[in-house]
Amino acid sequence: LVSGQRLAGTAGADHHHGGGDIPGLESPTFGLAVNLIRVDPALPNTVDVEAALADPATTIDQRTAIVMDAIRRGHVMVVEDEGAARVFVGADVDGDGRFHDARAGDCVLDADGELRLRVRIEGASASFGSGHYNLEVWTHADDASPEWFVEVDYDDGFPADPRYEVDPVDPFTIELTLPYAADEARFVRFVLVRDVVGPVNDTEVVTNPVYYGAWGAECDGASPLY
Repeated sequence: LVSGQRLAGTAGADHHHGGGDIPGLESPTFGLAVNLIRVDPALPNTVDVEAALADPATTIDQRTAIVMDAIRRGHVMVVEDEGAARVFVGADVDGDGRFHDARAGDCVLDADGELRLRVRIEGASASFGSGHYNLEVWTHADDASPEWFVEVDYDDGFPADPRYEVDPVDPFTIELTLPYAADEARFVRFVLVRDVVGPVNDTEVVTNPVYYGAWGAECDGASPLY
């Protein structure tokens, strides 16, 4: 992600088994990050485990294929834990006002001069004495810092800002426009960070990028799901 290559970012778990003999490792699990994936709705996906086992159309191999397909497409959101907030990204490519043409991990190879994005935060809540999040916007490879960020209050949502439009119904949803050039390989990704460092770090969410422009063969097989 940092180098700007088309790679899918996933979470890793720092998993420990401790019986109290090591200070700080009294709990059997510690530092358990979570990957949230969006699956292709055309693939068989029985949510209930018992029903899946009883359904010959939803085999273990098919379930594995569903997960691998989502990871290959980059349809993965990395969150700190099960209770962390979520950041959803959608793109409106054809200008119809619906932000379902592409999502985090997708490639947009054809747009009319600009890329319109909707970014929504769900599950905002205070943690570790923090009063707000910083939503960071990353658009350049190997940058030491994001292109820009904005403070998002836990209670009030996004502040007014000329870089985006706040949804009049949902203050935790914004829309923004990015310039599009067909001869340049560009991307945008988002990181949600607390303003107070937690036990391990202050990062709540990392999205995979939306890639747009001249990515060519690197985007083969990565067409968006509709």
